[in-house]
Amino acid sequence: MPRTVAGAGWLLVLVLLVAVPRPGATQDVLESRITYVVGQSVYIEAGRDAGLVVGSRLEVVRGGEAIAVLEVVDLSSRRSSCVVRSSTAEPAVGDLVRLAPGQAIPPAEPVEAEVVPAPPVARSSSPGGLRGLGLRGRVGLRFLTVQDRSGTGEDFSQPAVDVYAVGTRVGGSDFDLAVDVRARRTHRVRTDGESDTEGHTRVYRLALAWQRETSPLRLTVGRQVSPDLASVSIFDGGLAEFRKTRWSLGAFGGTQPDPIDLGYSSDIVEYGAYLRLQEQPGSRFRWSTTLGWISSSVSGTTNREFAFLRANASTGGLNANLTQEVDVNRGWRADMEGESVSFTSTYAFLRYQFSRNLGAYASYDNRRRVRLYRDRETPESEFDDSYRQGIRGGIDTRPLRFLRLGFGITHQVGVSAGNASSYSMYLRAVAPRPVQTDFGTRVTRYEGPLADGWLVSGSVGRPITSRLDLEFHGGLREETRYLGASTDVSIAWWGLGVDYRIARGWYALLTSDWTNGADEDNTQVYLSLTTRF
Repeated sequence: MPRTVAGAGWLLVLVLLVAVPRPGATQDVLESRITYVVGQSVYIEAGRDAGLVVGSRLEVVRGGEAIAVLEVVDLSSRRSSCVVRSSTAEPAVGDLVRLAPGQAIPPAEPVEAEVVPAPPVARSSSPGGLRGLGLRGRVGLRFLTVQDRSGTGEDFSQPAVDVYAVGTRVGGSDFDLAVDVRARRTHRVRTDGESDTEGHTRVYRLALAWQRETSPLRLTVGRQVSPDLASVSIFDGGLAEFRKTRWSLGAFGGTQPDPIDLGYSSDIVEYGAYLRLQEQPGSRFRWSTTLGWISSSVSGTTNREFAFLRANASTGGLNANLTQEVDVNRGWRADMEGESVSFTSTYAFLRYQFSRNLGAYASYDNRRRVRLYRDRETPESEFDDSYRQGIRGGIDTRPLRFLRLGFGITHQVGVSAGNASSYSMYLRAVAPRPVQTDFGTRVTRYEGPLADGWLVSGSVGRPITSRLDLEFHGGLREETRYLGASTDVSIAWWGLGVDYRIARGWYALLTSDWTNGADEDNTQVYLSLTTRF
C-alpha cells in the first residue's frame, strides 16, 4: 500500500499547516445527546450557554459514524431545536450529537429573548418579521459545476435555489405550514461537443395543517411526509390524526408523486392507517411503537399491501430501534414472490453505552431503498452507499478527553455472486484550545466477489476567525476488481471547504473536490449562499 502511506503522509502535512494556535480562541468541545425526535425536528440538551447559535451545524454520530447533519433553527439557554439537513439513517433518542467538521462555536451575537418550549412544538417569542408570524426556514442559492478531464465523461453546471420553511400557528391562527421546494437547471456538455439544458422544480413538501390549540385532532392536506407512515415517504393527499399524550391514531389517503420528477401523478392511489403508543411524559424509559397498514393500487389493480412496525426504546445507556415491513402478496404478487407473506425492509439497531468512554453497537439492514440527498458525491460516499445493507457491529471508545476511536465490521450476504465484508477503524481528535484543530481519519479493508481493497480518508479543519472555518479533506481507494481479468485500480481525491458566516443569518460555503483514477479525472466545485429566518 505505498500510495496509502503517501496519502496518510500528506494528511499529516495538512494537520501541521492548520494546527497553528490562534490567539484569543475560546472554543470548547461540544457533545450532547438527542432527547426527543418528532418528524424532521430533533431536540438536544445544549443551547446558547454551550455557544450554539441559529444556523450551527451538528453531526449525529452512531457507532463511530456520522449518520446525519442537523441545523439549529431555534434555541434557548440549554436546549436547541434542530432540523435534519441530510441523513443516511434516522436520528434517534440517545444518539450522540457534536459539532460538524469545520464548525466552530462562534461568539454569541446579541439576539432577542427566545424560548424553546417542550417538544413537539418549538416557537420563538421574538416579535416582528417572519419569526413574528411563527415561520422558521431558509432560502439558499447554490451552484455546482463538474469539469471532466478524462475524455470519457461530461462537463455540467447546475445553478439551484431552494426554499424551506416551517410555520407554527402562522400569524396566531390554528394553521401550520410546511414548504420544501428545490429548483435547478442543468447544462451538460458531452464528449462529442453537443450540449443540452434541462430544468427541474421538485416539491418535497407543500402542506397546510389545522389544529385548535386545545384539540387533539389535526388535519393536514397537500404534499407531505409523515414519520409514522413507514416507507410511504412523500404523498399527495390528506392525513387525519388524533393525538393524545400517550397514543396517536392516524389515517391517510392520496396519490404517489411521479418517481422521476416528483410531479403530481394519479397513477398510484394509496391509503392507510397507523396507531402509535409512547411513554408517559417525564419517564426515564423512553419508548414508542407504531403499527400500521398501507395499501396502494394502479388502475384498480393491487400494487402493494403491507403492514409495518416501527419501535424505539431508550433508557440509561441503551438505545434500540426496529423497523419491519410485512408484505401480503395476492394475485400477481403471490405468483412473483412465490409466497403469500414476505418480510421486507428490515432495519434493527442496538447500542449500549457501557460508560462515558466506551460504547458498542450492532445493526441489521436489508431495506430495499433508502432516500439519500447530498449536495455532492465522493468515492467515499459511493462506497458507503454500496455497503449499506448487511450486518454491522462495532465499538467506540474515548481513551482521552479529546480523542475518540471506533472499530466497525460489516458483512453482506448474497452480494452478486457471494458474500462481502468490510473492516473499518475510525479516529477523531479535537485539539483543545488554543490549537482548536479537528482531525478525523478512517481506514477500511473490504473483501468481496467483485473487488478487494483499501479505503483511507481523512479531514482536518479549524476556525481561522470567529466567522471563517477552513477544512481540508481527501482520501485514497486502492482495489483489485474481478470483472473478467483482475484489474488493479486506484482512485484518489482531495478537497477544500470554506465556511463563512457573512452576517447574522447569512452563510456562504465553498467546497472544491478533485478526483483522479479509474477513468475518473474531474474537478467538482460547490458554492452556496444561504439566509435563515
